[in-house]
Amino acid sequence: MRSKNEYLSEIRTKITNIQASRQNCMSLEEMSWFAREHGFEVDEDYGPCQTGRKKAEEVLADLNCHKITEFKQVMFPFQGPAWHEYSKIEKESLRLREIGHKNTLDYSRELEQKKRQIHLKYSNNDITPPMKTFMETILGCAKEERLFFLQWMKLKLDSLSSTALPELREQLKMAGKDLNEQKQLLEKLTSSSLGLEHFLREIGQIYETFLMCDSRLKQDLLHLPATVAEMLLAGFPVELIDGSVCNIPMRWVSDILNEVNKKTHSNTRIFVLSVLGVQSSGKSTLLNTLFGLQFAVSAGRCTQGAFMQLIHVDPDIKPELGCDYIMVIDTEGLKSQELMSLTDNYERDNEMATMIAALSDVTLVNLASESSAEMQDVLQIVIHALIRMKETGKKPSIYFTHQNVADISAKEMNLLGTTQLLNRLNAVTQAAAKQEKKEGVYCEFSDVIQCDPASANKYIAGLWHGVPPMATVNVGYSESVFELKKELLNYIKEQKKKQNPSKISDFVKWMEDVSAAVKSEDFLFSFQNSLEAAAFAKLDTQYLNWIWEIQQRFMEWWEREEVKIKNCEELDDLLSKLSTEVEELRQEQEDKALYNLQSYFKMDIENKQFIENHRHYFETNIKIACQQLKDDSLKKLETSAENWERQNSVRKIRKTYDANIQHKVKELVKKCKEEKKELSDAELTWIFDEMWKETVGFFKCPEDKVDVQRDMEKSLLNNASQRKDLKWKLKDRKCEPIGDDGFKVLPVHYKTFHKFGFSLTLGFTSTGVQETANSIIRECKKHIEDLVDKDTDYDPHYCTGVIVTIDKQIERLYDEKRKLTDQFYVDLKLHICAIAVRQFQEMHNRFLQNNNLLARLEEEKTAYCETLKDLYREGDLSQKLAKRFCSLCLKPSLKSVVQRQLSKQITTNMREKWMPYVFENISYFQLALLVDVYKRDSFDAYKHYITDYDQYALDWLEKQANVYCRTVMNGKVRILSMAEETTQRLCSTVKMTLTEVAKINLNTSDEFLQKLISELELQIVIMKEKLKVAKFGYEVNAAEFSKDLEQVMDTLEKELLHEFSSWDVSFEIRSLPNPPHKQLFKLLRGCGEKCPACGAPCELEGSNHQHYSRYHRVFAVNHMPPKMLPFKTQIKKRYSQIFVNFDERSMNCISSKTQKTSRQGRLLRRYKWGNLYKGYTSVYWRFVLKKYNQQFAEFYNTKPVYLDSIFEITWNDVRKHLEKVYQVKLGPPSLARFRSMKSQRTLDKYERAPSFQQD
Repeated sequence: MRSKNEYLSEIRTKITNIQASRQNCMSLEEMSWFAREHGFEVDEDYGPCQTGRKKAEEVLADLNCHKITEFKQVMFPFQGPAWHEYSKIEKESLRLREIGHKNTLDYSRELEQKKRQIHLKYSNNDITPPMKTFMETILGCAKEERLFFLQWMKLKLDSLSSTALPELREQLKMAGKDLNEQKQLLEKLTSSSLGLEHFLREIGQIYETFLMCDSRLKQDLLHLPATVAEMLLAGFPVELIDGSVCNIPMRWVSDILNEVNKKTHSNTRIFVLSVLGVQSSGKSTLLNTLFGLQFAVSAGRCTQGAFMQLIHVDPDIKPELGCDYIMVIDTEGLKSQELMSLTDNYERDNEMATMIAALSDVTLVNLASESSAEMQDVLQIVIHALIRMKETGKKPSIYFTHQNVADISAKEMNLLGTTQLLNRLNAVTQAAAKQEKKEGVYCEFSDVIQCDPASANKYIAGLWHGVPPMATVNVGYSESVFELKKELLNYIKEQKKKQNPSKISDFVKWMEDVSAAVKSEDFLFSFQNSLEAAAFAKLDTQYLNWIWEIQQRFMEWWEREEVKIKNCEELDDLLSKLSTEVEELRQEQEDKALYNLQSYFKMDIENKQFIENHRHYFETNIKIACQQLKDDSLKKLETSAENWERQNSVRKIRKTYDANIQHKVKELVKKCKEEKKELSDAELTWIFDEMWKETVGFFKCPEDKVDVQRDMEKSLLNNASQRKDLKWKLKDRKCEPIGDDGFKVLPVHYKTFHKFGFSLTLGFTSTGVQETANSIIRECKKHIEDLVDKDTDYDPHYCTGVIVTIDKQIERLYDEKRKLTDQFYVDLKLHICAIAVRQFQEMHNRFLQNNNLLARLEEEKTAYCETLKDLYREGDLSQKLAKRFCSLCLKPSLKSVVQRQLSKQITTNMREKWMPYVFENISYFQLALLVDVYKRDSFDAYKHYITDYDQYALDWLEKQANVYCRTVMNGKVRILSMAEETTQRLCSTVKMTLTEVAKINLNTSDEFLQKLISELELQIVIMKEKLKVAKFGYEVNAAEFSKDLEQVMDTLEKELLHEFSSWDVSFEIRSLPNPPHKQLFKLLRGCGEKCPACGAPCELEGSNHQHYSRYHRVFAVNHMPPKMLPFKTQIKKRYSQIFVNFDERSMNCISSKTQKTSRQGRLLRRYKWGNLYKGYTSVYWRFVLKKYNQQFAEFYNTKPVYLDSIFEITWNDVRKHLEKVYQVKLGPPSLARFRSMKSQRTLDKYERAPSFQQD
């Protein structure tokens, strides 16, 4: 019996003999014929498989391994040099690196023209026959046949590449030191790579080209995205980033993913995992081993670009992972030798790493060894990307996978490796942060990302034992990868608890923003994407709701406590008690709002990654808002207390006068009763009048007149140390307005110089100076109106406040101040102060009139006369007292409460029901104003909006309040219906309280009234002074008085309803306490700052933030005089031909394409208007400029802006752009309603609201 060794020796001999006999050599494919002859079934004989194979051979009929480059050039015209050039121009149009000395707009227009020419060239290309066959096959075949076709294509292409590429690599090794030869071979090596992705890329380019150039796209081409989506769902990798140009064919990829969304379900969620690493580090092999995928690893060629593949999540574990699919992204190797000499590889690697890190939830950084040089380069690229993502709020996780580690079981080695890696990460972080100009923010790797180096480092054994191909597979590799897989799945489970994975629709939006930002190099500061904007708007809406509730609580508290001050006998320590109360209220409301904020962050897991960076902003604003409301409430109470103190002496005199009058009335009653005859009402009235004249004639009203003129001049002189001319001006004339028509600019107000025989100004004309003066006057008038719009007396400190406001407005002119003369400032200051003097004097006079002691007594004369008659007649005093109490006390109190509640109810209903989406947040409100000013179709409306945004907004809100109140509800005008409901509700409350008090055993009407007033105190407050007058002389039984009061209440209710029915709606709304339009404006105004370059209002709330507006204006449509703008305009029309009319006037004031002056840069830095936004082109304002170009030129006293093809804009273009920028859906212009894209809600669910109707 032969041994094992003998058997093996015999087998080796036979194999050697067979190999030596060449005549018997054949391929496996040839052997299939012998198999068929012997009756074996061959799988490839399956019908669909054979059909797929024939189609694949037909597509590749003209291809051989030596003509791959020529095949690609001929067969793929849509991804040739034109596509490369287009991608290059697209990036340059956003970056403007090679602008040189060209004008910005001209250069941008030149690039746009080149892009159009390339598209035109594209559209003239024909689809090659092989590509037609390829497209017809994937579109027309059954699903099974298509899959066979694609597999045959992949096999044949890999077979060709495995023949062609090794030869080229061998030639490259033998090329020696000839750099030209090396470069040619590298180019040939790159162009000889051919795979299935090239065919799919060509399809994508065909789709995008025809979609862009021909709106009448063939119906079969429209089905391409759906077909490729089926391929993606079937497990085929699809190209995400075009490796030839490092660009995402956005429309193509977006449509594919949207089709995936349609074919699954609209709420499909994906978790994105990607890999980064150097070339040939085993990235694709790692992913294939992890998930059983088929990313290309054979044929000796590296992955180019990035490919995505979907892994379906089993329904059993879907609830744990929270996603339907795991999207795996395989990327090309960083530091690719083939691409190093062909492109700026460092920039390409940065772009690739940034895009991949941005799109991924987890990124595997694959390190082929512990080589310090390799790790340093790779980590530098990756950390650059992570810093950029940190700035945007995107926080991907990262795992470092170290492959080919010899001893992964030695903990000491792993610990040492982790320590060394952490040191490298910290060093690289500092270097990357310095390049990103964030060295003060990111000093250690832990500042960039929350990463535990011990758990985030995975050491993986080498794949082979020895050198392939004879080496055996290392089982330790699979074990390490399996451990990594378990770690990743556990991570996905943990992340699901914090935030849900992205929906496909959200991933598409995020991908579009990432691509645009990377192309424009905008990622460092302004990665403000549409998803983050939508998430921020949603949170901002909730924030405004919380602030609104807090404002209502403070308003209610202040109204209640103000009455306490007015009714108190002595202030004593009341203010200190109220200070403690308001502090408790502030703390309570702040804690409640912060709790709501924390709860929101816990509940909105889906958007948490986008809003986490804004947590501090909202926390700070809540604290600031509560503190501000507390301070405002205290200030109002202090003002009320000051008024109480001022009126206290008058009150004491009034008390003496009242006592004197009441004594006289009692004596008069006694005297009249002693008369023998019955006195008529006329006689009683005459007797009372005589007594009144005699008594009141001795009363004197305290003098409390002030000299506002003197106070203002004193304040001016105290402030005039730097303005000597001001003192001389005050000597010549008093502080009074210059002219009846307002401030007039004179030539002495601005500086001039002479050159070349011309009289020129330092950048100003009289028109520009006049507009500057008008702007300052407008802002100062608002401050003055805020001061006088109070129910208080004039305070001398107001004069100083006005002067400080003027100085602040002048200071905002910044370096333009040097162009104006001292006389301008002196005259302007005197003019504004004169306006203030007049209004302060009117304020003081009004206060004196309202608080005039004799006038108040005169108002009560009739009541005292009626008391005389009632006491003389001795009739039904109970009924008389009930009527007096209702007319003197209840009626004015009820009217006041109805008006306050109406104001609050109107404001609340407008926010919640009438126009809920307009008033959701500040940005939507600003959008509503843009739509409104467009609908007015008037240059004057635009001028008003631009020059005085705040007043325009207030006017618009007042108009909306009037429209809301005038609409019919329940057959009546809304405000009257609301007043009626409120009156009936309050009267019902009073009647119920009357019933409850009547059940108490009380003796006199005085006791009854005291109890009733205390019960009503929280809802209806009655002034004690009025009550004393009402009950003077009337002492009746409580039970009888209670019955009479219930009857009189019915009459009072009817009187109130009759009065409200005769209201003038517009006047009454304006005269309501705290009018609705002012409440809404206070809520939606934002921080109140305007862009110093164009006047666009900031969208953010609070203070101490970087101001932000997503829609700045073009330069030619500006709130400033033209000579203050940061571009040159004509000094005199007469000589305009010698000056250049720069096209920058048509550019967005913050656009990266605009040539900014040093002045503008200083203004933006000084007023904290940074680059925290995208440079959205102002399509809306370009549309406005096109329509009113001549009017703006006349308004600014300059030449019209030159307009060309970029201004061929329709309102439909504007509407689409506004929808993109504000993330809303605008209805037709006739409806002018919008709704949130996210919620897809409509106003039809609420009351019909003509939100933006034109007058």
